[in-house]
Amino acid sequence: IQTYSFNKLRNNQNTCRYVSSSPCSACTAKIAEVLKSRKNLKLSIFAARLFEWEEEEIQAGLKALHAAGCKLRMMKPLDFSYTWDTFVESDDQPLNLWEDCKENYEFYHEKLADILE
Repeated sequence: IQTYSFNKLRNNQNTCRYVSSSPCSACTAKIAEVLKSRKNLKLSIFAARLFEWEEEEIQAGLKALHAAGCKLRMMKPLDFSYTWDTFVESDDQPLNLWEDCKENYEFYHEKLADILE
């Protein structure tokens, strides 16, 4: 479950969220509502995977989020390195990406593109 908090965001602010999964349908509706009410707020969501992407309501939510101006993108292997280096207390341990990380990105990237077209 992802938690999104927009209460402290101001207009004319760009924000980016790295998340493990794309938002569920309830969250996409709430986020889209905030984006529609705050026209100057710009949001980018970079997801490691698509949450239940086969479900119609999830696809509809992602489309609504996109239509509300949210930039949706799958995390590339470089994004994993960035989040590791920036947000994880790694005690100088290097990130070891899994073997099929690039293929995982390409799969979800294609699925997201299909959903948003």
